[in-house]
Amino acid sequence: MGYPARKGAIVVDVGDRLGSYEVVARLKSGGMATLYLGRRHGAAGFSRHVAIKVVHPWLAADPATIEMFVEEALLSTRIDHPNVVHVEELGEQDGTPYLVMEYVHGCSLAEILHRLSVQGRALAPEVAVSIAVSVADGLHAAHELRGADANPLGVVHRDVSPQNVLLSHHGHVTLIDFGVAKARGRARETRQGTLKGKFRYMAPEQARAGRVDRRTDVYALGIVLWEMLTGRHYFSGPEASILGDVRAPVPRPPSELAPRIAPALDAAVVAALDPDPDRRPASARELRRALLRAEPRAAEIDYEPLADLVGAVMGD
Repeated sequence: MGYPARKGAIVVDVGDRLGSYEVVARLKSGGMATLYLGRRHGAAGFSRHVAIKVVHPWLAADPATIEMFVEEALLSTRIDHPNVVHVEELGEQDGTPYLVMEYVHGCSLAEILHRLSVQGRALAPEVAVSIAVSVADGLHAAHELRGADANPLGVVHRDVSPQNVLLSHHGHVTLIDFGVAKARGRARETRQGTLKGKFRYMAPEQARAGRVDRRTDVYALGIVLWEMLTGRHYFSGPEASILGDVRAPVPRPPSELAPRIAPALDAAVVAALDPDPDRRPASARELRRALLRAEPRAAEIDYEPLADLVGAVMGD
């Protein structure tokens, strides 16, 4: 499948080099890998920051982990869209694969929402819809992806959440992390019966380990938008205690907590949150159109207001 797992996996530290990249800082750690800030140097003083994802040393000898990591890389490199993180390279050092991606200088939507929540605030409806529309655009590009045989790959992100939406200091919105995505040909990611993703943003069919498709991501984006509009979690409580509610949800309009929400936007969000996939918007693009009809001011939001939001909420 590309890179075999080997013993003696590398342990990355600040100042190390991975191929042509210098490791500058450790950013965060997940279940499978650690993300680092890196810098690529070139001729005539060229230097550019990148994000480098490296498999944990204690997992580098596990063939299943390596296969999942490489499959994520191969899938991600196929998606070419401004609202999806750009993957530059899949490298390998001493038997450990690493993934090099564009570095988004900014913060996650989760950080924005947390800061606003502490202040008792939520996003303006037109700003929230603008962010959701950008995510929908990136999702639609992933959902429409085709393989070398020109047949649809059936990509489903399965982890659409505020943690996986980045806002840059320039006001750009980027969807990241296809590590648990479902796609035709991903041997270890297409089997039913295993929960992949964060409970709080799962569609009912996903939480029941059933069949998922692009409408599963539409539902998750509906929750993200609901939370942007209300400043609250759609499912409250620790993740371990909410699975029953996630599997049998009762749709709630955001206007219950945010009366300023217009009825048309309320209806669009509730449609995305329908427990029955057949009653949801059939695609992320269809949801995008419904949101812009309901909140046309969102179409006027460009990079500058979002850049101002990141600067105002997160500071320098």
